[in-house]
Amino acid sequence: MAFKYLFFINTITPYTVGLYNELNNVLQNDIKFFFNTPSEKHKKWDPDFSQMKFQCKVIIHKKSFLNLPVVRSIADPLVHFFPVFIFLECLKHKPKVIFTGEMGVRTIFTIFAAKIIKARV
Repeated sequence: MAFKYLFFINTITPYTVGLYNELNNVLQNDIKFFFNTPSEKHKKWDPDFSQMKFQCKVIIHKKSFLNLPVVRSIADPLVHFFPVFIFLECLKHKPKVIFTGEMGVRTIFTIFAAKIIKARV
């Protein structure tokens, strides 16, 4: 099934499940969410998949860890990755609109994919 709307974000959080459920209702079940991790290591919660009423897929990607001095306040190491899956999913679904929830490589790939398939970001 092809979706008119795609949403790319890094992780599932308990406080956004209700928002995603409502977005799914407004868009008449024609949106699919893609997450890179089911949860983050330093968080004390796990997503409750039973509460999710939207289509989603968790895509675990290969990570490359950077050995840089720690200059951030979070415990995770600095990671870079190339989310090629964004191109593949956009070519497969050819959505009208693509959403992204961060400002980084994922967003850059989303913008490029949107330009290729003539979708809105």
